Amino acid sequence: MFLIYDVYLFYFSEQVINRTFNYYLLNTIYYSNTYFLIYSVNVFIIYTYYYVDKLKATELQKVELKQQLTDVQVSVLKYQLHPHFFFNTLNSISSLIDINPKLAQNTLADFSDLLRDILFLKDTNLMTLSTEMDILKRYIDIMLIRFSDHLKIIITIEDNLEDVLIPSLILQPIIENNIKHGYSYSITDLEIRLSIFKYGNMLVMEVENNGEPLKNNRCQFGTGLKNTEDRLKTLYDDDYVFTIKNIAHKIGVISKIAIPYRISNI
Repeated sequence: MFLIYDVYLFYFSEQVINRTFNYYLLNTIYYSNTYFLIYSVNVFIIYTYYYVDKLKATELQKVELKQQLTDVQVSVLKYQLHPHFFFNTLNSISSLIDINPKLAQNTLADFSDLLRDILFLKDTNLMTLSTEMDILKRYIDIMLIRFSDHLKIIITIEDNLEDVLIPSLILQPIIENNIKHGYSYSITDLEIRLSIFKYGNMLVMEVENNGEPLKNNRCQFGTGLKNTEDRLKTLYDDDYVFTIKNIAHKIGVISKIAIPYRISNI
């Protein structure tokens, strides 16, 4: 550009510019470095912008795929849970047929209502605590009919937790496990206490009974409990607590589930 400029001055203005070869060489190198640096900075900014934008799109796609995978996994686990739950409830009803046919008939009607609620929510992975409790209370009513005066279930829920989201049917297997393993030859009257409260940024659900303690303080996970743990792992990764152990210094077992505290936006 310097050379062209000098030729222009000589041709149109007849000005003779006495510049050496070193002058042209040094200025060429200087301005080449300057403009190359500007060019490089511009290219870096443009490529950085497109890289970050593409990275965001890729991360968003990963999140969507992960959510889809989570939904599929939870749905599979729920379809495993439903037959297990249905068969156990039907077995409870069948045990009443010979003892009290009329009561068995009424219990079957309650179960049909419970079944309708569950099927209506079959594609729901998370539900509000109030909805979960409506379904759970139907199941508890069936169990109270079956065990008559030998079962007592007390529910305590902290105020303003109705809209907190929890995994659907997460409490039923816990109550079922307490009933199934709480009774023994020496313990024929079982009391179960369900407590739900907020602790920090977690929602805590505790089920405590006065029944048969665990052998060696270890619980053998059957279909319902294994399914419960798998769903918690799928939904919350490692951000949850699920324990079943003997109550210290007294007879009984306590089951605890703690999950992130999340409110429904609906």
